[in-house]
Amino acid sequence: MSASLFLMISLAVTSQGKPTEQPSPDVLFRKENLMAWCIVPFDSKKRNPVDRAKMLKDLGFTKFAYDWRDEHIPTFDQEIAELKKNGVELSAFWFPASLNPQAKKILEALERNKIHTQLWVSMGDPAPGKDQATKVQAACNQIRPIAEAARKIGCSVGLYNHGGWFGEPENQAQILEQIKETNVGIVYNLHHGHDHIDNFLPLFKRIQPWLFCVNINGMDRMGDKQNRKILQLGQGEKDLELLNMILKSGYKGPIGILGHTNYDAELTLRDNLDGLDWLVKQMKKEKGAEKPTPRTPVPARKVSQLPTPPPAAVAPGLVTYKQIPYNEDLVKSILSEAQTKGNSARGAMVFSSAKYACVSCHKVGLQGGQVGPELTAIANCIKPHEIVEGVLWPSKQIKDEYRAYSVVTSSGKVLQGYKVKETPAELLFREASTAKEIKLKRDEIEEIKEVGSLMPAGIAEAMTADERRDLVKFLLDLGKDPKVVGLMPQMQMAAMKPATFEYTREPIDKAASPLWEAFVNRERLYDFYVKQANYFAAKTDRPLLVEAFPGLDSGKHGHWGNQNEETWKSSNWNKADLGRVMSGIFRAPGVMVPRGIAVLLGEQGELATCFNPENLNYESLWQGGFLSFSSIRHGFMDGIKPAGTMLPPPLPNKPGKTFSYHGFHLHGNRVLFSYAIDGVEYLDSPWVKDGKFFREVAPRKGHPLEALLKGGPIRFAQKIQGKITLGIGTPYAIDTIEVPFENPSRLPFFPGDLAFLSDGTGLVCTMQGDVWRAEGLDKLSSIVTWRRVASGLHHALGMIVHDDIPYVLGRDQITKLYDLNNDGEYDFHECFSNAYKTSPSGHDFICGLVREKNGSFCFASSNQGAVRVSPDGKSAEIIATGFRNPDGIGLTPDGKLTVPCSEGDWTPSSMICEIRKDGFYGAGGPRNKMPPDLPLIYLPRGIDNSSGGQIAVDSDKWGPLKNLMVHFSFGACSHMLLLRDEVNGKPQGAVVPLPGEFNSGAHRGKFHPIDGQLYVAGMQGWGTYAKNEGSFQRVRYTGAPVQLPTAIHSHANGIFLRFSSPVDREIISKTTSRLALAWNYRYSPTYGSAEYSPSHFGLRGHDVLDTPNVHVLADGKSIFIEIPELQPVNQLLLHLKVGPGAPVHLFATVHELDKDFTSFPGYQPRQKVIRPHPIHSDLAVAVKTNPNKWKYPIGGTRAIKIEAGPNLSFAPNLIKAKPGELLALTFQNPDVVPHNLAIIKPGTLSAVGMLANQLISDPLAIVRHYVPDSADVIVHTDVVMPSDKFTIYFKAPEKKGNYPIICTFPGHWMVMNGSLVIE
Repeated sequence: MSASLFLMISLAVTSQGKPTEQPSPDVLFRKENLMAWCIVPFDSKKRNPVDRAKMLKDLGFTKFAYDWRDEHIPTFDQEIAELKKNGVELSAFWFPASLNPQAKKILEALERNKIHTQLWVSMGDPAPGKDQATKVQAACNQIRPIAEAARKIGCSVGLYNHGGWFGEPENQAQILEQIKETNVGIVYNLHHGHDHIDNFLPLFKRIQPWLFCVNINGMDRMGDKQNRKILQLGQGEKDLELLNMILKSGYKGPIGILGHTNYDAELTLRDNLDGLDWLVKQMKKEKGAEKPTPRTPVPARKVSQLPTPPPAAVAPGLVTYKQIPYNEDLVKSILSEAQTKGNSARGAMVFSSAKYACVSCHKVGLQGGQVGPELTAIANCIKPHEIVEGVLWPSKQIKDEYRAYSVVTSSGKVLQGYKVKETPAELLFREASTAKEIKLKRDEIEEIKEVGSLMPAGIAEAMTADERRDLVKFLLDLGKDPKVVGLMPQMQMAAMKPATFEYTREPIDKAASPLWEAFVNRERLYDFYVKQANYFAAKTDRPLLVEAFPGLDSGKHGHWGNQNEETWKSSNWNKADLGRVMSGIFRAPGVMVPRGIAVLLGEQGELATCFNPENLNYESLWQGGFLSFSSIRHGFMDGIKPAGTMLPPPLPNKPGKTFSYHGFHLHGNRVLFSYAIDGVEYLDSPWVKDGKFFREVAPRKGHPLEALLKGGPIRFAQKIQGKITLGIGTPYAIDTIEVPFENPSRLPFFPGDLAFLSDGTGLVCTMQGDVWRAEGLDKLSSIVTWRRVASGLHHALGMIVHDDIPYVLGRDQITKLYDLNNDGEYDFHECFSNAYKTSPSGHDFICGLVREKNGSFCFASSNQGAVRVSPDGKSAEIIATGFRNPDGIGLTPDGKLTVPCSEGDWTPSSMICEIRKDGFYGAGGPRNKMPPDLPLIYLPRGIDNSSGGQIAVDSDKWGPLKNLMVHFSFGACSHMLLLRDEVNGKPQGAVVPLPGEFNSGAHRGKFHPIDGQLYVAGMQGWGTYAKNEGSFQRVRYTGAPVQLPTAIHSHANGIFLRFSSPVDREIISKTTSRLALAWNYRYSPTYGSAEYSPSHFGLRGHDVLDTPNVHVLADGKSIFIEIPELQPVNQLLLHLKVGPGAPVHLFATVHELDKDFTSFPGYQPRQKVIRPHPIHSDLAVAVKTNPNKWKYPIGGTRAIKIEAGPNLSFAPNLIKAKPGELLALTFQNPDVVPHNLAIIKPGTLSAVGMLANQLISDPLAIVRHYVPDSADVIVHTDVVMPSDKFTIYFKAPEKKGNYPIICTFPGHWMVMNGSLVIE
């Protein structure tokens, strides 16, 4: 163990318990105690180990914590050597959360160089969805092997707070208490602790016994929410306060100085050193010290740049809260509007909505709460104008039996309700939330106060004019029209619980889904949305809300269904004969080559090497084998590795001033690299001579092997025949073309794309880097003949043919393939373009390839975005970004580009984007706190959980769909018709699932140049229902009539659709022939999103929208579906039976609504408030929400649980605690409307409650979780959505008394309250 590491651990141990004395800031922050951190990837100068070590020495650092990326792995040993040379201790090393290959390389390097240091480890939630004890145990289980491996080489392990569950101090303390490993401690970083600022000292004290190091930087409260996460020391508003707390705590260990910017690391470190020096002077109260001016830019202090959305962005149609004074003319106006234009059904929706919660307090028929008067026959009991007055001014007229009072008992309990009977000796009181009658003796009553109506003022003002009008109409009809009362069972079901239906997992049409009984599909839930739509369309009394998709495999196994890493493991690639060359991310001890080309040398394969086209050197040499692949995810994640004994690498050569790599030639067992240096063309062929590596390099002209450049002998002579099995569907059948799984080289067959030569011959490229030729592809053929024609490419996931020359997209380059001797095999792999960036990261695939009219090539890159390569291949530009795992690209008939994304963090569902220049589509989170560009369409998880590419229908040979597009689903192994729409310049669209399923996840589809049919290539991977490793199939048009939508346009009053064939007027006119369902997703950092009701805040489910009429237009093929309630919505499902066949199901995304469609008889204009897009409220929550400072666990707490009860109540509504007791209060919400829980100061119930009521019209109230900004609020939970829970950790008040517990969701507090009694 090094002396300084021993000192660090000793200091950490001696800091346990109470500090004996406060150290001087000159001691704690002395130069020798400072450690540079986060300066390797975060350095605009990209210093090498030599320059970095010199920089540290020049700055006076003697300690350094090393962070790294994959590209730094080859230089670990050099880094250590240079640090030693410059007298800088390697005090810590960033370390993976498991003993993966990178971890093993680090351990080997440390052991090899006899370095004893700290390994800083972070991880995510170790047991998502589990309880705290399970999470702690899971974390311990994950850390122990790392701690043991570290101990063996004299190292320790520091738990690094990096956000999330693992980054919380209390959780790390619990891990340390349980794991009991002597070489495990904690590393605390201020820049990951913005949420800890308000409770910093107790949290710091909690972890102090285990502290190894504290990394500091400039800090603002909520800086991470305001573009000021990492500031220079001295530039934050909390710097001095935090450093003083660290000093006063008695901590004596090392202090990390953070880089972590994209500027010159030296300047960043100098800025922090200057700032620290100034702060130390402030701590010592020295006068006259001038605050330093940083050399690097200071992020501007600014509140979110998100344009404040109109109130409707959170609460549709709201205006600023202001009590409307009584106005008789207003009463008459609203009454007239309601009687002439009101809609009772829509009014019932307002009455039942979670936002207004009328149904929680008032009973109609057999449904509803008992807090307020029953309204079943209200129109028979009071006059129409009194109904309006009761809505707008609830306290104007109150019956004595509903005049509410607040009673405080001598025991501190607060009751809200009504007087039933009172005498001088006692009061009979009916509690509002439970309807229980309670006898209270007069000497038990400490205070009684009239509160008037329990209906909060301001609700009517928060409604839109339409909502207010329709609610009044609903109330006017109660008691007058029996049908209105009849709405209540369905309305109550919608308000309280989404309607469910019985379904089985099997497909509706088993013939169209012949693989439904395959093992991979054993629990798959087929056709959920279609089954749901069919069921509820058949009902005349439809509910207002129906259940959401339960999840893959019916939601039984979590997010990914029954698949896991074991499902996706395979070592088959290791069994293959790879031939002589293989491209990939090359990884060997001390070497990583992102664009590596491995070559097997010698007639017997005596040696192997890796060529680096980026420096024209051979980076590695080995013997005894060629290459090996990881079994993880079929070997696609970890690159190519040498299989054999490593030898000293060939000596490097420095190329000239300018050089360019051109590709390689193949001839028998020889590989000849072609490149130019300073304008001279060279050939470079590695080989074995006398048992040793030999590099035969010389100018191309006159090179000894120049004669080999004309093409060589056949390498892949065998032809493999497969059957073509015709499908039975109509009007489209899926034919299966047998693929060469059984081949002489035992190569796996995972197709990445396909293309056609002009004569109709097919080409298929694979993830394994091969290109296969398929002959005999025509409608009449029953046999296909396969032949391998190229190999050695790098993850070939895109291909086009231009002028009969294939262009294949790999992670390293676009390769142009030449057959130099016309034998059908490709002898020259030209590097057409390597102008784009590649990435060594496992998941950074590069997919799809299209060629624009001007000759440019476009594709989708996981690490760069949508990329366009110039027609000559010399340059590349990024077109748009923000795509999560984009698997492909499409080119529309009018020249626009589409990019698919797969669901994940900040991507709420899979989606297709029609991209614009410089667009940003959301992945990675908001940029500049502005909304991302919106996709063309969101795709429901039940039809596509992982999207593939798109292709345009280019002829009439595939039925009446020319110039439309087809979208492919990799996850669902399916395809869909894609319709494009545009309103107000915003692209939006729809998909129509097409019948049938593919044997593998569908990556790409192409139309045959001769027969015009659609051919689809796909493969297994992860998160897909693929039965086979690979597939090549044909979607064949049979000539039968086609009835599919071909156009869509969204209007304020409904949807226009055009079909490919005439619709049946009689059938579509039936109410049961149509249904509209709508739902939204949430744009957030969570993985994907549930499906949420647009009109019932926080509820999961699908709204059922009214479709009063469908109009068949003059051409007989077009219809207009009236949907009066249509609003911008992420997902709109239309179920339409337009003829005698199966209904059509269309999934649309509606960002914008065009003006009313008027071309139908009986059109009546109707005023309508169009709500802003739902993403605005999601963005407000994502970037503006204040962190809850009581959500962080603390030790020694007593657990308390409170639930939301019926009729707006807490259960229990009375809890007791001792003064200063530590509590962990969990609020669980089994209700179907959102609630929160706040504990407030005694005597402030009414004051806080009135502030809460005003939040109903505050568009940013959700950002504050509907908690008033009041010093009277002691602690609170966040808003807790239905079926969720939230725990707060806090110290009970020291002063004895009765502390009200309330829900501050507007209107709830007057009934939903209880007490915390401190006694």
